[in-house]
Amino acid sequence: MFFDDLRKQKQEQAKAYATSLLVRTIGSTSLRLRGTNLPAAVPFETDASGNPLADVYTNAQDRSRLRIPCTTVHSASSQFDGCPDHLASATGTTNPIVDQKAVSFDVAAWSDLWFYSNPVYIEVTGSTPVAGVK
Repeated sequence: MFFDDLRKQKQEQAKAYATSLLVRTIGSTSLRLRGTNLPAAVPFETDASGNPLADVYTNAQDRSRLRIPCTTVHSASSQFDGCPDHLASATGTTNPIVDQKAVSFDVAAWSDLWFYSNPVYIEVTGSTPVAGVK
């Protein structure tokens, strides 16, 4: 009985979001969904249309290319409320943030999230059949 009540409570708390999209097509096609936590035109992260940019400015393998400073000092009791000690420091004579901690490693990865869906196939009646769809 306890587990049935717990399951019912979780179902009542669950939220579902739905969206619709009108796709005009003259033939069979496929779509993929892509999303991120970042808006368009984030310097060193996304272009003006919201497309991802290469991670060369957050990849600590070449510290001379690091460009995003991490300036929030963490508290004495935690490294999770600011820039952790393990972040790479920028190098290079022309780097504008030389010798500063830069967004890199796990901080870069978790602040720049993307998802991609599997393809959604759309088969238009009377059009070319989509391979593998029955």
